[in-house]
Amino acid sequence: MKSAQSAKVSQPVTPAPATPERPRYKPEVLAALREFRHSRPWRGTVQERKGKFQTLHAALCRIYERAVELHFDVDEPETPVGNGWAAGTGPRSGW
Repeated sequence: MKSAQSAKVSQPVTPAPATPERPRYKPEVLAALREFRHSRPWRGTVQERKGKFQTLHAALCRIYERAVELHFDVDEPETPVGNGWAAGTGPRSGW
């Protein structure tokens, strides 16, 4: 018969948290993203929209002290873009 002291009791394993800890960003990054959002990057001509992304990119490069190139592979239609559709070409055109 085994004694109570000789029986080995295993400790329960604590599982990892169900949701990982959220990343923390520098306040400057959050400010740059807020400014980008308020610039309405989905509005304007392709050239204007590119400028908004370039401004955000430059801010992030400055904040993180990195020199990363930004390239666009987008056709540049002459038509301003609003909600993702070129004016007059959306699903409701002609209504």
